[in-house]
Amino acid sequence: MMNNNQFKIDYIKNTITASKKFLKAASVYGSTEYKTMILLRTDFPTFTFEEKQITQKKGKQSYKNLTFEKMREHIILCQDGNRLKQFDYLMTFYETHRNRYAKIKSWYLEQYKDEYNADADTNNDDNPPAPAVEQPATAALPMSC
Repeated sequence: MMNNNQFKIDYIKNTITASKKFLKAASVYGSTEYKTMILLRTDFPTFTFEEKQITQKKGKQSYKNLTFEKMREHIILCQDGNRLKQFDYLMTFYETHRNRYAKIKSWYLEQYKDEYNADADTNNDDNPPAPAVEQPATAALPMSC
């Protein structure tokens, strides 16, 4: 059975809006999506295909590259033994939890959000990045203490 959320037919604009996943799968000759696209083109020869655009929330805070390892390195860098013990406990406690990353990230940001935001402010798009220079691994930490 086909998932109908993969495309939308707009009779007013004469367009068929399809998901990126559907369009990629339709590029494989003989796939189910390919056959569906052939049927759509046959039924609607004057319609054009568009990729569905996903709207992103403005002002949404992104925590790109914030991994468990980077969290651990930062806690060690801050020489905060109590929080390192808490972090290790949470890593063990949520080991089989399906929202493990979200739970631990939430705890981590409660502890270090001000430092994380201060670092993010210095790395925004208005300031071009400095030229790439080979630096030690500790320079790649998300923030400082």
